[in-house]
Amino acid sequence: MKSTLIPLAAISGALLLNSLAHAETAGGGDFGSPTSIENTLADDDYPTRLKRWNDLKKKVEEKTALHYSFEYSSLAQGYTDAGAGEDFTASGIARFYGTWTPFNHQQKNWGRFSFRIDNRHRYTDVAPQNAGFTVGQSSINGSLYSGREWGLVNLQWTQSLLDGRVGVSVGFVPADDYFHAYALANPLTHFSNLAFTTGGVVSVPDSGMAIAGAGMLGENFYFKAGIHDANGSASDPTLDVFSDGEFYKNLEIGWTSEQARLYLDNAHLGVWHSDRRDAAGVPESWGVAFNWSHYCDEGRWMPFVRGGWSDGGGALYEKLISAGLSKQFREKDVFGLGLSWSEPSDPLAGQQWSNELFYRVQLENLAITPSVQMIVNPSYRPDQDVMFIAGLRARIVF
Repeated sequence: MKSTLIPLAAISGALLLNSLAHAETAGGGDFGSPTSIENTLADDDYPTRLKRWNDLKKKVEEKTALHYSFEYSSLAQGYTDAGAGEDFTASGIARFYGTWTPFNHQQKNWGRFSFRIDNRHRYTDVAPQNAGFTVGQSSINGSLYSGREWGLVNLQWTQSLLDGRVGVSVGFVPADDYFHAYALANPLTHFSNLAFTTGGVVSVPDSGMAIAGAGMLGENFYFKAGIHDANGSASDPTLDVFSDGEFYKNLEIGWTSEQARLYLDNAHLGVWHSDRRDAAGVPESWGVAFNWSHYCDEGRWMPFVRGGWSDGGGALYEKLISAGLSKQFREKDVFGLGLSWSEPSDPLAGQQWSNELFYRVQLENLAITPSVQMIVNPSYRPDQDVMFIAGLRARIVF
């Protein structure tokens, strides 16, 4: 239990520091990542094609403070030089999610209930999330696109405090909602390779019981901290998290140009620690993660540099550094290019280079995203120089 006191003290201390800061900023207490329910709902507003449907949803929201949405996304990937592994893989994700804000939903100090359930299913024998390992790579080239079927991803209460300068979430909270996030972290809308999303250098547990929070320290600096069930399972949720005392903890300190641009202009350094998981046979591990990204409003370019280091073998990579940029066209079309170098935690795996190029074409509520990935010197196939992955992703929201 001693290991849980450190992040609790960090949250309490940061809340105290934040209470001493009086500068007003934009924003409203929602510090969740770009993959959070609130940010997903805000980004997926398509008034033209679905006018009648959206009008109905807005009427429901006005009367009940309930905001909800459905989405379906799919990913197909083909591999070159797969050897004995899978050369074609495909998967789909169906999701229903929403928020209910019964208290002060027009004010900064609101209280909000959030929920998200999904079904992740395979079209092929191997899902995109696992296909890379079958061909000798140490990479997840189709993040989230697995075959785990039904799962409870979010079921949480979030409270905005101090005029929106602090937010605290309790319940089933994804660990990456409050740690090592940036604007391109959503694998359903941007990069597919884990090296450019959550990174793979953090031992992120599955969704489970947690308490996590964030807040502004003055006008530009912020903190994030959380305690999560290290054995969380979206497909088998449980409230029994204290019987074994195995937790994942994180603390992040960062800088942003203003609260409203938290993930556009962002520089942060974070530390994490995961207890030994006896039943799962996973050793104790810890590490650090960093990020720098900046959105250039005039050109709509966003360069980024991310990476980290881990110890103990709990994360996929021991060392990782990735860099790249994105460019926004029209209203919501996005081009992205990333390059990464990684050293796996597995001592039998060699260093590996990965890059990814994608272009998302947004047609109102439908997005079509072709992509190409190149893996240089796959970790488990040192005789293979280069492997290519052609991908096609589709996502519809209503």
